[in-house]
Amino acid sequence: MPSQATATGQLSSTPISTIIIRRTISSIGKTGGRLVILGSGWGGLKVLSGINTSNYEVVVLSPRNHFVFTPLLASSSVGTLEFRNITEPVRRHNLQAHYHQAWCQGIDLQKRELTCAPALPEMEPFTLAYDKLVIAVGAHSNTFDIPGVEQHGLFLKEISHAQKVRASLIECFERASEPNVTDEEHWKLLHFAVVGGGPTG
Repeated sequence: MPSQATATGQLSSTPISTIIIRRTISSIGKTGGRLVILGSGWGGLKVLSGINTSNYEVVVLSPRNHFVFTPLLASSSVGTLEFRNITEPVRRHNLQAHYHQAWCQGIDLQKRELTCAPALPEMEPFTLAYDKLVIAVGAHSNTFDIPGVEQHGLFLKEISHAQKVRASLIECFERASEPNVTDEEHWKLLHFAVVGGGPTG
């Protein structure tokens, strides 16, 4: 997340638009009020799939409108699977829930409001009120401050990352197949390093 709330619950980001999304008429009669889920990953979708929408007005806030089956990112990056086979729309998991494609930039614990920045271009920031909040935003890749990683490494956390890895691999193979490539250049083009020994690596 670009910024977070402070220990007192005050926003650490600069003031944004005063547009506030209040409870809609669909929340009338919902004994649990509005439940907002931050994130569309494993944790967020598990809550979304199991929540009883007769008790809650459910809102999902995430910069991506789909779930990514991350263990298969590696397979999609090398061409074993197509990208569409490892994604699923968020809305399909709960047709009664509302979805906003946006980042949560701050949380006001006292007012129970979220400041949100749309992930879509030319859209206005907004504030979203909540009664209950589920934070399941995941994490970013850690470079551990190793020089050159950010500039030269290819990360693998999103579909766009897998697409970039696949394009880079194909380009290396194509360059290596050119007739004027020397043995030394050929070796360099076909030399790949995988950093990380987890399921994806």
